[in-house]
Amino acid sequence: MEYRKHLALLQDKAKPRPFHVVDRVLRLELGAGAEEVFAEFSAEATAAASLAQVHKARLADGRQVAVKVQYPGLRGAANADLTTLGCLSRCAQALFPEFRLGWLFEELQLKLTEELDE
Repeated sequence: MEYRKHLALLQDKAKPRPFHVVDRVLRLELGAGAEEVFAEFSAEATAAASLAQVHKARLADGRQVAVKVQYPGLRGAANADLTTLGCLSRCAQALFPEFRLGWLFEELQLKLTEELDE
C-alpha cells in the first residue's frame, strides 16, 4: 500500500535533535552528561527515527557502543496518545460492533511500550 511506503520513511528519516538536547536527556537519565559518562561521544547522530536517535560512543574500558537516546517528553506524549486511542477504540467498538478494532489498539500499545522500554 502506498501510505505504508510514506509512513515507513518517517520511522528512520527523522531530523536528529541537536547535541545539547541529547546531553540534557543523558543528564536526566544517567545523572551526568556525555563527556562524564563516556570516554568519547559523537555529537552527531548516526541514525534518527521517530522515537529516538543513536550516537556512537566509547566506554572508559575501550568498548565501542551505540547509545540510543529517546526524545524528551516522549513517554508523556505516548501515554496521552494511548489514553486517547484507547477511548476512541472503545467508542468505535460500541458504535460499530461488527468492526473488531480492539486488537489494533492492544498491538499498538504493546509495541509502543516495548519501544519505550517501559
